Amino acid sequence: MVAVKAHEADRFVAAPPEHLRLFLVYGSDQGAITERARHLEQIALKRGGGETATRIGSDELSSDPGRIVDEVQSASLFGGEPVVTLRVADGRHNVIGAVAPVIDNPPDAAWLIIEAGDLAATSPLRKAFEKSDRAVAVPADSERLVRTPAYTRADQDIDFLQRDELRPTRLQIEYLKPHLTLQDHGVNATIVVFGGSRILEPEVARRRLEDARRALAEKPGDPDLERRVAVAERVVAKSPYYDVARQLGRRIAEAGGGPDDPRVLVATGGGPGIMEAANRGAHDIGAPSIGLNILLPHEQFPNPYITPDLCFQFRYFALRKMHFLMRARALIAFPGGYGTFDELFETLCLIQTRKIDPLPVVLVGKEFWRRAVDVDFLADEGVIAPQDKDLFTFAETADEAWQAIVDWYRAAGRELFE
Repeated sequence: MVAVKAHEADRFVAAPPEHLRLFLVYGSDQGAITERARHLEQIALKRGGGETATRIGSDELSSDPGRIVDEVQSASLFGGEPVVTLRVADGRHNVIGAVAPVIDNPPDAAWLIIEAGDLAATSPLRKAFEKSDRAVAVPADSERLVRTPAYTRADQDIDFLQRDELRPTRLQIEYLKPHLTLQDHGVNATIVVFGGSRILEPEVARRRLEDARRALAEKPGDPDLERRVAVAERVVAKSPYYDVARQLGRRIAEAGGGPDDPRVLVATGGGPGIMEAANRGAHDIGAPSIGLNILLPHEQFPNPYITPDLCFQFRYFALRKMHFLMRARALIAFPGGYGTFDELFETLCLIQTRKIDPLPVVLVGKEFWRRAVDVDFLADEGVIAPQDKDLFTFAETADEAWQAIVDWYRAAGRELFE
């Protein structure tokens, strides 16, 4: 008999050895017994090509002692591998007599699963199973113990891992998972593209504007609808940046060794808008790209153009920021909101303070950035040094942005692709 210990029972039932055909499930936890027996039924049906199992109670067996043998032998008549489940309350001798022929001569093309109660080691039914090397007794009496939270292995206990005291562990694994995954995929460097999630594809932006104008036409003078139209008009005006970001994603993917070269990939925040456009440009030519999503109170889904194996979700902004810059060879920022400004200024601060090696920073959309950030004013006020104004450059097109990166590396005497 195959020996199965209580703490091994779940794993055993999940994938029993192929050669076993006879199972005795016993113990004091009737719910666990039934659950395990039903799971074994499903495995038996799947392996044997059957559709349903025949279930027999001990009372039925008392009136027809030969039924078990008849059901098991039905394989020769109907084909397939019949599955028979016998449910008994104890190890009475009439049950033993009925199943003994099957235990003594285990079938090659049938399955027998017996659900029993709390059987002692001296039980005739258990002792009968001990004689066969194709039979196994699966205990369920320790089920309540092994299913308690305390028994759950620490690395599999989600509630435990969410405790405040486990924050250092969560930070560590949130760093390691993307790091090791990118390493496994041969990703050495990235070009990071930031930009507004509200900047839409031109056609979509125009439809939104038309919808806003229709709504205002139905309620003229409504201040909220007037503002909605005004904002929609500005989004339409910025929507060409979606196409520029898409072209840029393609341009980056075409560089180096082409779409199959993982040395430098597009990396974005994984969301919609400009992020989607950059991932989409790489996707257009079958190149991989990275998305670093963040868990937010309002759920944000990753855009569909990220390479599935390189699509990550972060809980902590700090770890996400670290992964943006760990491999960054350049940062390209399109018009955007607080999130774009956050990543842009953090990068500029790290370059300014020499906490990271210098890298090219390209701002796409000079008119927007000149109005949004007056660096001349900051320098005149003495809060940044005059040379800090040279930490970035402007571009209007994908080709200009890419050429700015190439020129920066040439001037620095460094290689973009190493």
